[in-house]
Amino acid sequence: MLAKFVGVERWKILFNALKLEFVKPLSANKNILDAVFALCLCSIGPIIAAFEVRYEANSNLYSTLGFGISAIFAILFQRSIQRDKGNLTAKQSFSLTHTAFALGCIPALLVLALDPSLLAKREQLLNASAQGATVQISKITLLFYISLFALWVAVTEEYLFRGLLISIVRRCASFGSPRIRTGVACLISSILFGAAHWPLWGAGASLALTGIGLGLSLGYIANGERIWPLIIYHWGFDFLSTAVAIFS
Repeated sequence: MLAKFVGVERWKILFNALKLEFVKPLSANKNILDAVFALCLCSIGPIIAAFEVRYEANSNLYSTLGFGISAIFAILFQRSIQRDKGNLTAKQSFSLTHTAFALGCIPALLVLALDPSLLAKREQLLNASAQGATVQISKITLLFYISLFALWVAVTEEYLFRGLLISIVRRCASFGSPRIRTGVACLISSILFGAAHWPLWGAGASLALTGIGLGLSLGYIANGERIWPLIIYHWGFDFLSTAVAIFS
């Protein structure tokens, strides 16, 4: 009964899938310049956001454009990556992503338990970014805008940090064996994903999001590099956390 409650079988399925993917003989047809290019694309948005915070810009327009343009290049560039889709069904891919995402949420819950004010801080930041807005809208309309915002973030960040960065590093011969390349890809993606949120959200949220980034990275690897389940979970997380922060 306890094993079923904890989901032991789901963890076994996830770890077995990861074992196979970590030693999968991927074509090492990418070089270090490809990896540097991917890192640069992932860094453009966060660097602009850091300047906006540093100089107290009144909007996130430039960082939003930076993320968007980078994501477009990421989508175009990652189309050249050869992937073996494997024989996983959509349900299996979704299930593996679900379990990996749950694993990544554990560090985030620990951080939130140590600093319960994180959601309040996010609400303050959201209010500050909307300073000067005088248009009154209904809660339903606001939820719709939050949903669109969350979808934008999910698509851009997943294509950058997982769809491009992990896929490139896993195929870069400079990083050694398939096991090492996959491990390095997962760590780089997770750390950079957390660090990208540091300028705006602070160290605590950055640490929590590093854990979530790790879960998303493991899910991406376990499900055979399918991006759509990650976008769904990323969207759901951003939508719920933003809505709770605003309406709490």
